[in-house]
Amino acid sequence: MQTKTTVNWLFVLTLCFSVSLSAFAADAPARLNRLVGPCIDDQTFAVIHLDLTRLDVDVLVDYAVGQMSKHAGPDSVKLAEAGLNDFRAGAGARLDGLAEAGARDIFAVFSMYDFPYFFLAVPIPSGGNQVKLYQQVQSIADDFNVGDLETHVSGQLVMFGLKRTITRLKTVPAVQSRDLEAVLQACADKTVKIMLFPSSDQRRILAEMMPKISPESGTIQMTTIGQDLQWVALGLDGPPAISLSLTIQSASAEGADRMLTLVKGLYALAEQHNEARPLIPELDQILKRLTPHKQGRRLLLQVDSAAANSLIDDIVVPSLDKLRATARRTVCGTNMSGIGKALLIYSNDHNDELPPDLETLTRTVEMTPRGLICPANGLRESYVYRGAALTTSAPPFMVTVYEKASNHGDGRNVAFLDSHVQWVSEESFQEFIEKDNEYRRQKGLPVLPAE
Repeated sequence: MQTKTTVNWLFVLTLCFSVSLSAFAADAPARLNRLVGPCIDDQTFAVIHLDLTRLDVDVLVDYAVGQMSKHAGPDSVKLAEAGLNDFRAGAGARLDGLAEAGARDIFAVFSMYDFPYFFLAVPIPSGGNQVKLYQQVQSIADDFNVGDLETHVSGQLVMFGLKRTITRLKTVPAVQSRDLEAVLQACADKTVKIMLFPSSDQRRILAEMMPKISPESGTIQMTTIGQDLQWVALGLDGPPAISLSLTIQSASAEGADRMLTLVKGLYALAEQHNEARPLIPELDQILKRLTPHKQGRRLLLQVDSAAANSLIDDIVVPSLDKLRATARRTVCGTNMSGIGKALLIYSNDHNDELPPDLETLTRTVEMTPRGLICPANGLRESYVYRGAALTTSAPPFMVTVYEKASNHGDGRNVAFLDSHVQWVSEESFQEFIEKDNEYRRQKGLPVLPAE
């Protein structure tokens, strides 16, 4: 009898606990709506919510380093790891401080009254340390190093933003948003929620600001943003279980059809972009996996942990690595363009003669030492100089500076006497060097082999 009674009580307690969890989960959007409600005005168009109880900065940083290690060289990994560890020590410490003071949520609120600026709001939970929480928020404000910021406590919120924003929040009454709770519900279980709920006027202005698409595209009608879009909810969960949810709410089922047509049309346009495809070879696969489906008045996209990891491992990280390599190549080309111009400035002050070496530029024409370093390897010996003994009367095709073949691996940046820079294949590079040396032979100048 006693055993049966105990089992019955355990069953009742378990049932009550399960019901309470369900009730809490169902109430979460309403709770968040109540928390951020005092910050919403008639011009609010976006809110970002960060759930501190679900965020682990250490896991996030370790995951990012691990992904880099799979797809990048040791030098790139070391550089990225240093930056990520700085983030861990900076932002991670601030977030940990907020959590220790009892904070569970952070809201970033965007209103047209403040645009392009925004303000942060941190609810003071029951039992939280208001003084410590205020100090932690103030320390975040200090990190921004902007003199016109103010930290303010209003009811159960600690807020900071521009002084004029805080003054407005003290005097302008809050406006209940009909869409905010629905948006919160759409991504209720995510660590980061990015919520857009523009007014009809804001949607119309947004549609007018969108770039004009040529009539040949046919299906791309930007006006559907103003006519059919109501709100957008994007939810993200970080590692170790990465996932994503996207909900786009339309005013009608027909509007959802038009929004889906718009999304597909924009994707097709991106796939045809001549500059995007070389940078992101797997763009079509990325867009295919990120195409939502229609359900009633909504467009829905769910990317679970397995799909997200596959997308990141197989497509996104390799594409980002290629983008990073292209960015370094571009920065390198900019460096060499600066060197080319500095050579001409030097020659203007030295009877049309180029300097004996590149280091001379750092002492004579305010060339920075960093401008002599290729970002791909970070070494002072990044570039090879061929301009010694040349004057500006030589043909413009003469090579003055080029980078070593090991810098990028698939080509080189080459600077010419007229200061223009060209990215060339190894075959073309050798042809330029041979043409350069032929002129040198004719003029009795030193013939310089390519390195």
